[in-house]
Amino acid sequence: MLGMIPELTMDSGVLTKIDPHFLRHLPLTGRHAYFSQGYFGETSTVAVVDTGVNPRHPEFLDEKGKSRVVALLNFTRYGNGEDDNGHGTHVAGTIAGRNVGVAPKAKILSVKVVDGAGGSDWNTISAGLEAALKWRDSKGRKVTAVSMSLSNTERAGVDRLRNAIKALTDAEIPVICSAGNTGTYQERYPASFYEPITVGAVDVDNLEAAAFTTQHPEVDLCQVGVNVLSAWYQGGYRVMSGTSMSTPIVAGIAALVKDKHYQIFKADMPEMVLYWMLKNMSKDLGAKGVDTKTGAGFCTLQPVVCDLYTRAGDNYMTLNGKRIDLMVPVIVLDPGVTTLPARAFVENCFGGLVEWNPETKFARFRL
Repeated sequence: MLGMIPELTMDSGVLTKIDPHFLRHLPLTGRHAYFSQGYFGETSTVAVVDTGVNPRHPEFLDEKGKSRVVALLNFTRYGNGEDDNGHGTHVAGTIAGRNVGVAPKAKILSVKVVDGAGGSDWNTISAGLEAALKWRDSKGRKVTAVSMSLSNTERAGVDRLRNAIKALTDAEIPVICSAGNTGTYQERYPASFYEPITVGAVDVDNLEAAAFTTQHPEVDLCQVGVNVLSAWYQGGYRVMSGTSMSTPIVAGIAALVKDKHYQIFKADMPEMVLYWMLKNMSKDLGAKGVDTKTGAGFCTLQPVVCDLYTRAGDNYMTLNGKRIDLMVPVIVLDPGVTTLPARAFVENCFGGLVEWNPETKFARFRL
């Protein structure tokens, strides 16, 4: 049996309530750009190929108390497919948790291919992927995407794995996988295959590549993978780090994108269209252009790049290195609430429109 789970660190215990400090990655996904349009992932089902999921965790219950974990497929020798490790529930929560997930109304298809000790092999994982390809919901729809937070260097059985992944992408189902946590330049599977979307990890504080993220030319994108809070299989929450954590963030973003596409066009977005959309909307990090640590850059749905600096009393702000003069100075009120002139902020930062009616004394902000 192979050790497949590439998690790096874990905090000292389970949290009984959510600590917002460890959810700072969520706004950076740009998910509110889709929430504001009414898209929360309702039509998406993401297959989590992992250690299983706890379907009764409150993060997966809808408004009526029904679980959004639609099925538990089990390819290990024990149990009924529920999570007995914790890794899979954490991953699924990041994708679709109602409080901690990127796409809080998406559904989860749990595909258990790793046992409680983190052991598996490529044949077992391939069987799970093949089942995910065949799965259909009550309306006959395929899974929206596959999230695989696992990797290894073992070559025995890897051909079947690649064929299973290629069959999924040929069926227009994106496979999103973790780069690995070796901190070195290394060929790992399935991360080094051409077909999947491979995700590296960065730190939320500085958006620099995490020391542990594995480098390879097939790394496509990156997302936050350091100190990510999500659901824990025994209840409560836990903070974990690794490319295992950055991968489901990208899977959640994919669930939102494909949800919007399906609701508008009543058709599934082709896999290659999603691939290029995610890369084109990414924010370049590190070395200019595509690199082996962060790929095309930080995967987000937020279309603007806004690096804003200002200081109390100044009559200007600096946006992406460019000075913007303000009509009135910046004011900072206790306990650290910053007020900026709305016109300069909306028009220069977001490319919006601010209209002021002097007769009615109403302002209109259009973004």
